[in-house]
Amino acid sequence: MSKNKSYDSIKAKALKIKALADSGYKGEATAAALKLSQYLQNHNLTLDDLIIEDKHKYTLRYWTKADEILLLQIIVTVTNKSAPVYDSRRNIKLLHFTATAYEYIEIKSQYDFHREHLWHEVNKMHDAIISAYFNKHNIYPNIKNNEHIKTKTLTQDDIDRLILIGNLENNMSRNVLLKQIKQ
Repeated sequence: MSKNKSYDSIKAKALKIKALADSGYKGEATAAALKLSQYLQNHNLTLDDLIIEDKHKYTLRYWTKADEILLLQIIVTVTNKSAPVYDSRRNIKLLHFTATAYEYIEIKSQYDFHREHLWHEVNKMHDAIISAYFNKHNIYPNIKNNEHIKTKTLTQDDIDRLILIGNLENNMSRNVLLKQIKQ
């Protein structure tokens, strides 16, 4: 308890110096800002440590298992707390959590950003997996006499995609269809 009291008194003094730096006159404000910087450094604190924000309850919606995992990871990382509370009534998937307004903005912006990019990558991989599967199992359309085949110069993106498909194909299991023909 004395440790918390000591921390609280250090923080209180830093807040007083900050108030002086924020509202003082030119020379006084500059001197107070310098003293605040030294004081914070001496006590291993930052300006963020001085911010006192109330925590509020927030709710965010997710749609898929991947969205859920992404949102959970972001919430726990930003708030440094354990997992939020679930609410899955009527197939509406919601996560309830407590955070400061700043943390909520950070969580929401990270979730929106990473969700968009995650699904872009998932869709890219989905197409590559399908192509790799078709290659692995020789499922090709019947093209006779090279009709409908167009040649083009491959771009670096085309080459990267072909390498990805080849790597996926090499790591797929080989399943063989046994045909049962009655005569």
